[in-house]
Amino acid sequence: EKYECWCTTNRGLKTEAVATAEKRIEELASFLEEAAGNQAKLKTEIEALEQAIVEDQDALRTATELKMKETEEFHTSEKDAKEVVEALRQALEVLAKVQLIQKRRGHAAEEEVKPLMLQVRAKVEGVNGKLSQFKGVMQRDLWD
Repeated sequence: EKYECWCTTNRGLKTEAVATAEKRIEELASFLEEAAGNQAKLKTEIEALEQAIVEDQDALRTATELKMKETEEFHTSEKDAKEVVEALRQALEVLAKVQLIQKRRGHAAEEEVKPLMLQVRAKVEGVNGKLSQFKGVMQRDLWD
């Protein structure tokens, strides 16, 4: 009778423990399936993000190269513009001298003025070559 009571009590406890363990096994199996699904989803997202990073790095590299090229072109244009301004300043100085000579001596100063006018012509022709690149831009700015 003593063993019978122990068996009955123990059997009930063991049956309950087995039922709890089986329920826990089902929960863990469900968790593992869910985790496997999340793992696959996250792997896909990681691959997509890695690809996006590579594409963004390529775009950044391309943009950087373009910006450097544009900066170089700007510096070249800026240098040309400064040269044009300087040439025009020199041409204006020569024209001021011509005007001064003509006022002092009248038409008799033609021989003195001729070389100065050739200097102005050379300066302006030099400017015209460099201004051609700006001409289209200036026309667009003025007429558009």
